Amino acid sequence: MSDAVVKALSELIPCGATRGELDRGGRALRWIEAGSGSPTVVLDAASGTPALTWAPLLPELARHVRVIAYDRAGLGMSDPAPQLTAGSAVADLIALLTEAGRGPCILVGNSWGGLLAQQVAWTAPELVAGLVLVDPAHEEFEPWIGRLAEGIFMRLFALQRVLGRAERSLRKAAVRSAEAVTENPHVQDLLVEAEMACRWISSPVRRS
Repeated sequence: MSDAVVKALSELIPCGATRGELDRGGRALRWIEAGSGSPTVVLDAASGTPALTWAPLLPELARHVRVIAYDRAGLGMSDPAPQLTAGSAVADLIALLTEAGRGPCILVGNSWGGLLAQQVAWTAPELVAGLVLVDPAHEEFEPWIGRLAEGIFMRLFALQRVLGRAERSLRKAAVRSAEAVTENPHVQDLLVEAEMACRWISSPVRRS
């Protein structure tokens, strides 16, 4: 199956985009990367959102540096984990930095992703050249709340899908997002299909 996210972002980013993948004990952790240069910038999105949410920023970042936008387990194109905790999310991000970072990276984290980025910086400082925190969850924020929010998002989506209500609402939201990124109708269509692919294949995961 063709990768709708790579196809859309390759049209959006002048230098193109490629897919990266890491085996995490039989499940795939996947990301998009573009550009070149050092240090690599790694983007970690907010709770319940895939790497595609960084589409508005990727073209500009890729002009100057190598940039990676990754999907946490169970989101976007990454496989779900049988059991997901804050610790396993941090371990996944450390594994990605070790495998694909090419040296210490700049971590950019939004909301829940910001808290995870901070935890990685505390746990493995040798992998982190700098932190950019975009409206991050506070360091005293209880990790179970972030897991709960992400879990509720996935379960609500699963329920909508079972009831046959998800596709229309998701497509409308995807169209609005695509229109905010580009005025090119062709690229808008590709971004909509990429968003649908990210949301439609996601499935709930068991959490503790």
